Amino acid sequence: MATSNGIIAGYLDRYSEPLNRQLLTRLPINRKYVLVIPVYAEPADNIRQLVTFVGETKGLLILVINQQKGEALNPHNEAAAKVVAASARPIGQHDSEQIYRLYAFGSGQILVIDQYSSAERRLAVKHGVGLARKTGADIALQLIASGQIDCHWLFCSDADVSLPDNYFSAIDQLPKGCSIALLPFEHLPANEAALDNAQALYDLYLDYYVAGLTWAGSPYAYHALGSVQIIHAEHYAKVRGFPKRSAGEDFYIQNKLAKTGQVCQLSEPRLQICTRRSQRTPFGTGAALKDILLLTNPHKDYTYYHPEIFAELKTLLAQFPALWQQATDLHGLSKASLQQLHTMGFFTAVERANESSGRQAVFLKHLNDWFDGFRTLKFLRAIQTHYSALNFRELEAALPTPLRSALTHRFSSLSRNGCPR
Repeated sequence: MATSNGIIAGYLDRYSEPLNRQLLTRLPINRKYVLVIPVYAEPADNIRQLVTFVGETKGLLILVINQQKGEALNPHNEAAAKVVAASARPIGQHDSEQIYRLYAFGSGQILVIDQYSSAERRLAVKHGVGLARKTGADIALQLIASGQIDCHWLFCSDADVSLPDNYFSAIDQLPKGCSIALLPFEHLPANEAALDNAQALYDLYLDYYVAGLTWAGSPYAYHALGSVQIIHAEHYAKVRGFPKRSAGEDFYIQNKLAKTGQVCQLSEPRLQICTRRSQRTPFGTGAALKDILLLTNPHKDYTYYHPEIFAELKTLLAQFPALWQQATDLHGLSKASLQQLHTMGFFTAVERANESSGRQAVFLKHLNDWFDGFRTLKFLRAIQTHYSALNFRELEAALPTPLRSALTHRFSSLSRNGCPR
């Protein structure tokens, strides 16, 4: 049965990417779940793995095969489309331009979106993977609105992820009010010493940042990876979908969704992500691994934030409740932190939050929405310039006990990968 949700309908009318909505509603899609994956220059084996996975589920897999304008036709993209065509059975009435191609495989279905085969279909460089994700998610939202997909959650991942059999059942444990769920993950060894060492160093960076935010009391303490997100359809519409960015679209949509509902971090199922070299985005895991591999001595030269910046954040966040209907005096912060808060407009934001709030709880919601994950990152990066960066051995020695305990597994992993301690 089609949904009558006005928020979703309004988004589809005003903000979604151009969709052939009549064609989509005519396609014989009647699945329980929908999974959206952008595909760019992926090995054929990754596509085969995804086809096999969805064939054993009651899901629809939307593959947005894409590349940027100005590039020659990528042979891996051609191969990805051919893998699906060779593995699955075409069904439904395709559009004359063959942008939408629907297939059946096992108990699942695969909808291939062509954003690669001709110059006019390719993505602007500045839009990149963000637009690919948005295109696929907007199509999924249309199918939910028309009643062709039963579950009102958008499963989002990447082609280098091994999805477990109980992947779709993750939503069974979600509480009411959850806007986005994040699944746990691990990077699989590549069995290449230099690459695995680089991944171990970067995994410490990822976990250290989240652990630092958690210790400081930030409401934005979570990983931001497009591979692990499950987004509620109504909340997706509320934040107007994925931002059209060449990278970081996962971070920015999570940052918005944290303000419309609860960010739910699940303990299972755990996703397994390939450790690999990648130049698909200008920053993120692939770019970080590339930079680490270029270092002469990664164990010594790859550095991390000084833990004192998280101590500064902790001191700041602890004073938020006291700023309710009070003068905006802050105590215990360094001169650098106070200067950065002035530069960011923090004290003006406090005044405005007080003016528009009749209760402390409302005030804190306003202030935390303003001092969000992006501004938190901006604040930390600014004050980091006043501290020395630390390599992983120096970091381990400098960490407060709670943070060191939270990261024991990462330091142990580095030790197993041959990094001297």
